[in-house]
Amino acid sequence: MTDFPLSVMRMIPFPMHGGLELVSGLALLAAPFIFGFHDDNTLARNFFMVMG
Repeated sequence: MTDFPLSVMRMIPFPMHGGLELVSGLALLAAPFIFGFHDDNTLARNFFMVMG
């Protein structure tokens, strides 16, 4: 849905897409610490850190 040449639907401007990716990446990095599973479940923590 991003305004990109190969997109099917061009609804989201490219700078907004980048901003959404930035926010979601930071949220993924912070989630293990905010929700308190950074010490309990290392596999889940590492997954979130890599995805972020």
